[in-house]
Amino acid sequence: MLLDGTLIATRRRTGAANRRNFNGKHKKHGLLFLALTDENGNLTWISPAHRGAASEITAARCDHLAQRLRTAGLGALADPGFTGLDPGPGDPVIITGYKSTRTSKTTPAQRQANQALSAARAPVEHGFKRPQELAHPHPAAPQPRQSHHPAPRPARPHPPR
Repeated sequence: MLLDGTLIATRRRTGAANRRNFNGKHKKHGLLFLALTDENGNLTWISPAHRGAASEITAARCDHLAQRLRTAGLGALADPGFTGLDPGPGDPVIITGYKSTRTSKTTPAQRQANQALSAARAPVEHGFKRPQELAHPHPAAPQPRQSHHPAPRPARPHPPR
């Protein structure tokens, strides 16, 4: 299973309610969804909508995702944003990459593990980030854009002086 989250953009609400859905990372209002997909990109599970200001790991904790995966006997690959989600370090259910900090840099073996994890997640990662494909899984061929501007008029010849 592959675990990832995405922000679906929404309109800004008025009043104090608008702050709950503003995502500072993307600088827009929206709702956060988490999804579990198989290695082919087929959607297996999608979370309920979370407020846009929440982080992906907070949303996963609210959904008790690690416990649900452990109960189902499944595992998931996730990006480093989910590091620390799985409480069982001896038998991890959610596998994430390694993070580099100022004080501890990643080793060559950790960087190689991160590359392998990214390669496994890449086919699905880019497909899930386009929310329009969630609504229309098999889009038709792209249509040419129609201009809202009228066709330009031919230039009028200037009268002789």
